[in-house]
Amino acid sequence: MSYLETRQSLFFITLGLMIVLGFAPALTAEEALSSTKISAPADSVFAAMSSAWRSGDEKAMAALVHPDGLRVTHGGDYDRFTIYSPDQSFYYFQDLFRSRTTKDFKFRRLSDPADGGQSLAMVEWRYLLPGRELSDEIKLVVVLTLKSQRWWLTQLNSISQR
Repeated sequence: MSYLETRQSLFFITLGLMIVLGFAPALTAEEALSSTKISAPADSVFAAMSSAWRSGDEKAMAALVHPDGLRVTHGGDYDRFTIYSPDQSFYYFQDLFRSRTTKDFKFRRLSDPADGGQSLAMVEWRYLLPGRELSDEIKLVVVLTLKSQRWWLTQLNSISQR
């Protein structure tokens, strides 16, 4: 191989490396973009909640609660609320499910996740109390909040009770 051929080969190798290294930041940015995708759409969290609520699975419900806690209000009085940690929410849901038998649990969407970092849904929850034949109903507003690229259960507000 002549001196000129060696220089041409080194030139093309260097040019190839520059092209590959030039695209490396673009690949890294693309990888970063894909890693920030939301782990679960809000609809899948609502579906998991519905399944857990219907089966009375307090452990699954507590797993949906954000580490900062779950804000619970009763009867539409939003000034009076309790915040439960995920561990405390396990016992909140355990008491709730043990004191009532779920007959029906239906979601009615209020806002779309495209509206921002929260997704709200209205729930109609029909249940039986022990020793009663007629069911009662509570309407709840469920709030999921997008934090750390994941949808979390952050609020549970009862707005009516029969």
